[in-house]
Amino acid sequence: MYEWINGALPTELEELTRIGGAKIKTFNHFWNHQVSSKFSVNGNGKLINRRMEEVRQNQSKYSESRRKNVSVRYKDKPTYEPTYEEHNSYIDPALQSSSSSSTSKDKKNKDIARSDKPKRAIVLADNEFIQALKENPAYEGIDIDREIWKLDAWLLTPRGKGKQKTRQRIVNWLNRAEKPVQIEKSNQPIEPVKYVDRDGSIGEWNAKQK
Repeated sequence: MYEWINGALPTELEELTRIGGAKIKTFNHFWNHQVSSKFSVNGNGKLINRRMEEVRQNQSKYSESRRKNVSVRYKDKPTYEPTYEEHNSYIDPALQSSSSSSTSKDKKNKDIARSDKPKRAIVLADNEFIQALKENPAYEGIDIDREIWKLDAWLLTPRGKGKQKTRQRIVNWLNRAEKPVQIEKSNQPIEPVKYVDRDGSIGEWNAKQK
């Protein structure tokens, strides 16, 4: 890596050790037995790897040939090319007026189409609707008036601000309301409970008695 960036390596062992980031004894061992044979001294008195320099020359030749091909292809053309943003933002002056007029025409047509589209009417709750809810068996046991008062209070909060008391909102509110728990009453008579008094006598206690 050092040779590829700087072109060559120094011949001094201390400099090579510093570049390799190893101890002198360890570096000296591997340099003498394995690494030194892969390098040779060039004409400037520096160490180079022949294989790496061949790859460098081949890449340099390839880059030069590509540069020449580009220069020949664009010899009679301007060297400046607009960026992607500039290319997309460019509008031909001859087409600018027609483009702006067509854009305004399209916008006008869209506005007309939106104005002709029927708007959905907001159906608010009325007294007949509230009475129908009270007669609905699905809401049996729910205090309809009390729940609607709760809804009116919620509409005054920040979360309910801007919302309206529509029929759909009332139905959704009632569907989330908790129904009171109904305890089924049994018609079976309650048998008295027998107990032993302190004096040892047996008595009976009826649940109905107080």
